[in-house]
Amino acid sequence: MFETSQSLFWASFGLVDLVSFELAGIKSFTRFWALLMFGSYSVINIIVLLNMLIAMMSNSYQIISVSAKLQRKTKFSLYLSYISGAIRRRVEVCSQQIVDQLL
Repeated sequence: MFETSQSLFWASFGLVDLVSFELAGIKSFTRFWALLMFGSYSVINIIVLLNMLIAMMSNSYQIISVSAKLQRKTKFSLYLSYISGAIRRRVEVCSQQIVDQLL
């Protein structure tokens, strides 16, 4: 049982192929089902691992997207406050010049 679990574990990484199985001395029917079950395990394992990879990448993208939105809002608010302050100062300077011209 341990050897079977070990073979399936290493098969997940592609380190076990069908040629390395020593299935001599068993009937062809049993050999067929053993290879079919191993092939099914390999295909299902690849699908599950790809699904996990896609889920992790989606989660990472979502976290980065939220962070980028927050940074954009922060930069925009800082830029807006800078512009409003600059406009306010410009209006004060212009109004002071108009008052000086009138006096």
